[in-house]
Amino acid sequence: MNYFFLLFLLILRTKSSRFIEEKHHFDKEAISFIGKFFSINGKITLTLDIDLQYTYLNPPKGLKYLDLNFIMIDYEYYNVIVEKKDINSVERCRRMLHNSIYIKEIDIIFEKKKRIFLHKKEIHNNDNPTLWYFLLLDCNFHTHHLFPDFPFIITDLTVTDDTSSHFSYEEKFILQFFSILILIFIVIFGINFKLISKEFRREESNYHILLCYICLLIKFLYICLQTIHLNIYNNNGLGSWTLDITSIVLWSVSQYFLASLILFTIAGWGIFYRSILQYDYLYPTTIIVFLIQSVSLVLTEYNENSIDKFHDFDGRTGSVITISKFFFLVLILFSLNKIMTKIEKQNSSNKKLKDFYLNLAIIGILYTMSFPILCFMVNYIDYFYRHKIIIFSDIIMQVLCVIALLRMFGSKTNAFSEYSMYVDPLTTECPRKEKSK
Repeated sequence: MNYFFLLFLLILRTKSSRFIEEKHHFDKEAISFIGKFFSINGKITLTLDIDLQYTYLNPPKGLKYLDLNFIMIDYEYYNVIVEKKDINSVERCRRMLHNSIYIKEIDIIFEKKKRIFLHKKEIHNNDNPTLWYFLLLDCNFHTHHLFPDFPFIITDLTVTDDTSSHFSYEEKFILQFFSILILIFIVIFGINFKLISKEFRREESNYHILLCYICLLIKFLYICLQTIHLNIYNNNGLGSWTLDITSIVLWSVSQYFLASLILFTIAGWGIFYRSILQYDYLYPTTIIVFLIQSVSLVLTEYNENSIDKFHDFDGRTGSVITISKFFFLVLILFSLNKIMTKIEKQNSSNKKLKDFYLNLAIIGILYTMSFPILCFMVNYIDYFYRHKIIIFSDIIMQVLCVIALLRMFGSKTNAFSEYSMYVDPLTTECPRKEKSK
């Protein structure tokens, strides 16, 4: 049920340099946001098409056409005007016009037809780094504010920078980053191909290692699909909706597997319990982890092109996800305390077993808390670098966590190699005593 809702919300994704909106409804301030684009040198090229959703048969008397203004205004000027609480709507609209970098007057006759108002129009802002905000203004308040039955306005705005790239500056080099990651993954899989294939063919497989490899494979698929999507995006400004959604769902699945693996292992799976089905609070924890991942993904993708967001996790979205991560941290600490108590009761002198669970908990904490730390730190970085830093750092941390888990579960010297089994769970004591030095 959650994933049907998730897929519905994913349809609302609008992250692109081609802004297509079929339901422009002006707010009480007579402002309608279209999109935003950052140019490091203030140079962009625009194409703007506008249409009405249907023919308006009965316009008010004396109103033969709708006169609007398409404006481009810098983010900082926009913020100053919006934050002023002591001015009315008319004055706010007038100041928007006065402080805009570019204005295009738009007269819409009340009939349904495509109108091209700008075609590959080059705009410059004195070579200054500019976060362009694209707005429609109805300073005469003729649209939905006075006429609720007025047809929705359809806009199709395409933006490119001076190199004809559809990537806004905060998205620059992400495609190259993913391409490099693909090469790194291919090298890793090539070097470890025999080891990986051998692990999958073993009769008594190490399920912890298998899950780690599965997580790596899923992350690799995510990176490949995102790379193809970004290549398409670079050509048309929209990308591939199917590839984008599929890759995001895959990324969520890999995170779910990794989170579950950490939690179940800290709770005793593989050493104290032969199967996750013997995990006494398996089902509520599984549901909680699933909800955390699903809610995180939904919130990340919902309303992605919001006017006040500078990366996928900005604003309330990041706050809610951070809260969910803290909840996951509590689960880790709770499970660690429970397993340490169990070890104390059975064999309090088994330092190797304690060290294994403590190190595993450290990896789990790093996996969990890296995201909240990143979200906090990027607030002190220029907004046009935030998206890249979040994307790069989060992927790197995820992969490093998987590699660290592989080293732990594949080590021949730690407690997991000595005590792990998937046949009989430990009952009152460890199956084998620690070898004396």
